[in-house]
Amino acid sequence: MSTDEKVNYRYLLNHELKKRVQKNPAYSLRAFAKFLGVSPAYLSQVFSQKRILSDSRAKDFAKRLKWPTKKRKLFLALIQYEKSQDSQFKQDFLEQIEDLSELDFIELQEDQFQLIAEGYHYGIIELTNLRSFRSVPQWIAERLGISLAQAESGVQRLLRLGLLKREHGTLRKSAPNFKIDGVPSEAIRAFHKEKMQLADEALENQKLADRDFSGVTLAISRKDVAQVRELSRNFLEKLMRLSDKTKSPDAVYHLSTQFFRLDKELN
Repeated sequence: MSTDEKVNYRYLLNHELKKRVQKNPAYSLRAFAKFLGVSPAYLSQVFSQKRILSDSRAKDFAKRLKWPTKKRKLFLALIQYEKSQDSQFKQDFLEQIEDLSELDFIELQEDQFQLIAEGYHYGIIELTNLRSFRSVPQWIAERLGISLAQAESGVQRLLRLGLLKREHGTLRKSAPNFKIDGVPSEAIRAFHKEKMQLADEALENQKLADRDFSGVTLAISRKDVAQVRELSRNFLEKLMRLSDKTKSPDAVYHLSTQFFRLDKELN
């Protein structure tokens, strides 16, 4: 996203709405308008740039949203930026404002959420290890079975996050392994739901030689669950090290393990 697109107070409001929708897919613009104390039509006009917020309404929005001082000041300043007809004022604003970093941080947060929630990003990263890899969105889309738009936006997101890099015009994985902390739980849930759906499709459509599904049901003490979790993570780390040592990978796989309680407590 360009600076021009982000130098707009609606960007902050839209980000707030998107966060709420991510937590609750049933959340709507109507619900957001009610929370802000305005009609859905009013808020729709704000988002479509048919209406500019008054200073008093903007302050009320920021108060209801309980934004920290830095974000609140930025929001109000962006409204003044839009209202001004003085080109010199706008230029000075862009040169002097220090809080544009807040907008970059918000964009990074969104990128991290999408990276986890839409797991094909990991597929894009691992594709770069293949000898046959081509840095062409159409090729990536066809190889992963995703849309061209997903491939294009996914590559750009990974470049922004530093998880991919370009070397002589070719996309490359920037590090052997990586971890992103502080990811919202709803992103984690979305990631695993997507992978379970893909696993269901693989069970029906892939040859036995291309998949391995196994499971075990056993009685165990709940105090040993932490040890099971550690065993699972140790195995995944060994598997990643094996992947890093593979000299000529020719396919991308995903491994998921599910360990959860089957029985229920009786009253």
